[in-house]
Amino acid sequence: MKRSRSVSQLHEAGMKLEADQESSVTRMQYSEGKMLNIPGIMVSDWTETMLRNVVAFEQCRHPLSGYITDYVCLLDDLIDTEKDVEILVEKKIVMNLLGDSNEVASMVNKLCKNVMVTNTNTDYISLYEEIDKFCDNPYHKYNAIFVREYWSTPWKIASVIAATLLLLLTFIQTIEK
Repeated sequence: MKRSRSVSQLHEAGMKLEADQESSVTRMQYSEGKMLNIPGIMVSDWTETMLRNVVAFEQCRHPLSGYITDYVCLLDDLIDTEKDVEILVEKKIVMNLLGDSNEVASMVNKLCKNVMVTNTNTDYISLYEEIDKFCDNPYHKYNAIFVREYWSTPWKIASVIAATLLLLLTFIQTIEK
């Protein structure tokens, strides 16, 4: 299965992440408005054991319909570093009861080791495709950079407006002469 982008890569590309507390744990959705809805997850001391047991159960009893396995592998793709975990905690998608973001990242990254994914959920395949299509579009990346660099604080907004106004007045003055 093709790997998805990490959360920090999605964030840099301008994709908005939102916690979805209403839907089931395996239901991630991408909406056309640059929004990825991810169900919230609480990470505590017992999370790794529980997820490993569920993945092992699915691998043994239901290898062709491993919904939790697909979810865990997608989480593994989304979380690479502690920066990814911090973004997810900030967006209230991950509730980190372990305290250390690096510990959560290493725990998630170890969950899919030696796991055989034979039949990926078609919803996740289309989700991977939509995420790749969004991230491969240079407009989204440059728009995110522009917003992050020029619209992040009131002072930056004021300076952009003042510079634009100054250029406009200079242009008008040049035309009048």
